[in-house]
Amino acid sequence: MEDNPYVKMAEGVKGGKAKQMLRIGTVTSAAPLVIQAGGIPLSGSDLYVNRALLGHEEKVSLLDVTGTLDATCDCQQGSMKKLEATGGMLSTGISHPVSLAPGDTVALLSEDDQTFIVLCKVVKMG
Repeated sequence: MEDNPYVKMAEGVKGGKAKQMLRIGTVTSAAPLVIQAGGIPLSGSDLYVNRALLGHEEKVSLLDVTGTLDATCDCQQGSMKKLEATGGMLSTGISHPVSLAPGDTVALLSEDDQTFIVLCKVVKMG
């Protein structure tokens, strides 16, 4: 468990000088993003959001490509737009959709209960 970044974060929350608070919130709107936490709606400048939770484009390149290429793209968290081969370089763009939807539960971190970092989506076990 030493390699688990969430364990390290929790240890920092417990032992740090700043009073960091871990909160649970519920997404009430994805666009614009609004998260309900402790009865308060959070949006806009209240939030810093993990990029992986937001829709974004990613450019991917393979260099020094030679020989025959057989490819299948099964992008579970995105879609490939166009595959280009030029001078031994293979490149494409991957479009990652927004992964937050109304009803999703998220982990939030704050030092002041004013600004929150949206860390990740979480699920309740059991």
